[in-house]
Amino acid sequence: MLTKQEVVDYWKESALKDRQVAKSMIELGHNDWALFIWHLVLEKLLKGLLVKEDKEVVRTHNLFRLATDLEEVTFSDEHLGWLKEITTFNLEACYSSYKLEFYKKATPEYTGRWDSHCEEIYQWLLKKY
Repeated sequence: MLTKQEVVDYWKESALKDRQVAKSMIELGHNDWALFIWHLVLEKLLKGLLVKEDKEVVRTHNLFRLATDLEEVTFSDEHLGWLKEITTFNLEACYSSYKLEFYKKATPEYTGRWDSHCEEIYQWLLKKY
């Protein structure tokens, strides 16, 4: 049985590894997958913070819901808006009916902008650990 701190550390360390994957995907030009991985990175950090707060970690990929379930972390309206958009990266990259459209949407410019937003939220969330 893992301790609470071991579970929190797992989520944080797993997010760090996945962040490196997201950055590598961008370098390789796999922008749609980079954005999908960024979603996972932020989801893991949010779930780790929920464990830290002794909150139930619900089975959801909705970053906005995870963020608003936190009590000790207050998000700006801008970050909450970004989390809503980033949540779509999970749906659009995973489901075949959305994949082609998401692939077209994930231009280098779009991906660069969202990579920056994700990095900003990532660094901000790390400070909450």
